[in-house]
Amino acid sequence: GMKLEGEGRRELLRGCEAVIKSYDPKKVTVDSHAEAELGDADTAAADYRHVFIKQVFYGCVHHKKPLKAFMNHFYSDLAASVLRSDYTMYLVMAYLTFFRLEELKFKEYRKFVLSEEPDKMTVFLGYVFDVERMRGTVKWDWMNMFDLDYVEAHVFGPLVAHADDVEELKNDLVAKASGIAAKKQAREASAGLPDLPKASLTKPQSPRIRKPRIRPTPVPERIPTQVAIGKEPTYMEKTSLEAINEESEVRRRKEFEETKAKYAEDRGPKFSRLRETTSKARRAQEARDADSLDFERAMSHPPPSKPPTAPIRMNVAAYLREDALYKKKQAQEVKQIQAFEADLRDSTEYYRWQRQMQARDVQDRLDQVERVRLLAKISATEAAEAIEKQKSDNAALASHVKAESNEMKKQKHMEDAMLHMMNRQLVREVGEVRRHAPREAEAKVVEEKRARSEALREEKEKLLAVKLREDARVQEEKKDRVLQLRALAEVHPEHVKVFDPTQSAGIGLLDEMSLVEMRERLAINKARATETEAKKRAEILDVKGVKRHELQKRMDNVHRIRSAAAAANQQARAKVRAEEAVEREEQEKKRKEKNVTLVEELEQRRTQRREELERLQEEEERRKASLAFSGQGTYAAEEMHFEELLKGAEREVYKRQNEAQRASKVYEETKATHRRMVQRTAAKREIQKRKVNAEKAEEIEQRRQALVEKEKRAILAKKASFQTHREKQKTVRERIVALNPYAQSIEDTARARRTAMAGGGGQTSSLGGGETGAGDTRMGLGERTTKQGTSHRTAAQSSTSGGAGLAL
Repeated sequence: GMKLEGEGRRELLRGCEAVIKSYDPKKVTVDSHAEAELGDADTAAADYRHVFIKQVFYGCVHHKKPLKAFMNHFYSDLAASVLRSDYTMYLVMAYLTFFRLEELKFKEYRKFVLSEEPDKMTVFLGYVFDVERMRGTVKWDWMNMFDLDYVEAHVFGPLVAHADDVEELKNDLVAKASGIAAKKQAREASAGLPDLPKASLTKPQSPRIRKPRIRPTPVPERIPTQVAIGKEPTYMEKTSLEAINEESEVRRRKEFEETKAKYAEDRGPKFSRLRETTSKARRAQEARDADSLDFERAMSHPPPSKPPTAPIRMNVAAYLREDALYKKKQAQEVKQIQAFEADLRDSTEYYRWQRQMQARDVQDRLDQVERVRLLAKISATEAAEAIEKQKSDNAALASHVKAESNEMKKQKHMEDAMLHMMNRQLVREVGEVRRHAPREAEAKVVEEKRARSEALREEKEKLLAVKLREDARVQEEKKDRVLQLRALAEVHPEHVKVFDPTQSAGIGLLDEMSLVEMRERLAINKARATETEAKKRAEILDVKGVKRHELQKRMDNVHRIRSAAAAANQQARAKVRAEEAVEREEQEKKRKEKNVTLVEELEQRRTQRREELERLQEEEERRKASLAFSGQGTYAAEEMHFEELLKGAEREVYKRQNEAQRASKVYEETKATHRRMVQRTAAKREIQKRKVNAEKAEEIEQRRQALVEKEKRAILAKKASFQTHREKQKTVRERIVALNPYAQSIEDTARARRTAMAGGGGQTSSLGGGETGAGDTRMGLGERTTKQGTSHRTAAQSSTSGGAGLAL
């Protein structure tokens, strides 16, 4: 099984959210998306994190409809407490709660909950594990997808069973969110330590400000979601196809008699002469409309006069921009003069022709707009007439379709009743299968999990024992190292360093210098910077004077050009105004001519339309007169039409029955094939799982044996090293005693005195000291450093020699 800490489980949930969010069913399939995001997650060597994410992803896609129904109720009831951005996180937690809680076990489920934010999980658990509330809302939507027994036993059953555990979990979440857990840990960490006195702090006193009254939260309006289901229909057992045909025949004859009686008397057309009032009223209305369409009306008020302009203050940038513009224009004029001198040709005539052509194009576009406007008016009139004709045709067609629709509705009711009866039979069969198969599979899975958990528990105990032995060994080594460092730290050498400001550090760096040399160089650089600054200031003043003189010249040139351009622009504006006045007069004349042409064209079209309507009315009157004398043929055609409708409906019923039977047969065969494939796949997975578990157990046993052999070799090597080092220490000790017997005698006397003062117990000296009563203890420090290497042995020898020298 997987062993993860809180952050690991949080990363797993984030991975599930990422895979679900990136899935687009319109572009890729479920298998393709899982393989692209997670790689191979089906083999025995696959990463367990990818396997978990893939199972959650497949489960969320498979249970998409029930999860969506739950999320709709969840966000509808708790809209003020949950965020829309956490939709996918709540979806994954809902899937683990409703469909994988028993398999996951509540202990592992609790760890997943604690890995998320406590406030969000408190709201989620309070809603999900409120079974009574779920039965009143989500249950009715789930009954359209699952059987009632399945919902009560496999969905709500685990929620009720873990109600007490969830209450405890919610309390832990509330404590975690409010900081109570942190205070408890701080109290436990400081247990056994004395409370030190603390100085009293200044307690600020807030002013007496009235607290705002908390507004009461309105009680949310509960929307009823229950659907009232009536009794099962019983009319299916009281009728048959022959009875329906007889009722249809009786109804058809009755309608025929009623229709015949309705049109028994003479209902021929009655003609009357119309008075000539329509044309007068139309002409009066058109005259009123023409009066209201006054497009050439003059303005009632003259345009406002141009307000006086205030003087504009120019800055340097404005003068420079204007001077650059004038220079650009002068350059263009120079180019034109040069081109004229080189080609002996003036392009002024071409530009005049170009402006005339552009004006002609503008006039053509205006004429096109006027034609489009006239056509739009004509089209609007024709569209209104077409709409009226379409309405009359639709009314006649609707009466005919309504009769056919009534017959088809009755046929549809019969088909729905038959489909309902087949669905009930299918539900009974599926319920029978669900009552037996899940219990056997559940018992088998529980037994396998129990055996696997026992094996894992034994393996965990063995690994824990090995870990404790290794920790004890490491702790002993650390204690030994601490004693060595404490002995070495008791000697404090004195270091005295004299500072000379005329000498450098002597490290060998580039540009290395002494303090005195650095100060001299800084003074030289400062004087050089002062001279450079004064020179630069003089240069800046000179440049400013040149710029000021150049700017004044440009300003004079701008004022001169402005005065010349003002006179030229005034003449050009007067010429343009005269041309615009002539053009407006011509346009007004053309518009009046076009309006007269439009009125004449509209009047001609109305006359043609009126003659067309009169001709159609005469034709309709002739058609009605001919139909009045041929009523018997219409009745026969209608009789044949209804008979064909009944036969077509009967054929449709037989066809749908055959298709339903064939679909039911295919469904049963597909279900049996799927069941066999599932059983075969489950057997293969079981064999593969057993094989993988056996290989893992064998590999663990081999690694354990290799670890034991490695530890044995390490222990033997340490023992050999210890013996070798001990022999070397003994040889060195004997040589030191032979070289300085006097120091040895003094040290023996001092050690005897210390032993007598300590009451005969074994003590250790500041540098060495070993076990009392075990022989010579002068090299105790060296014996404690046998596991640290040659460098520690050398330090012990030097410290012992130093002690002997001091004694001498």
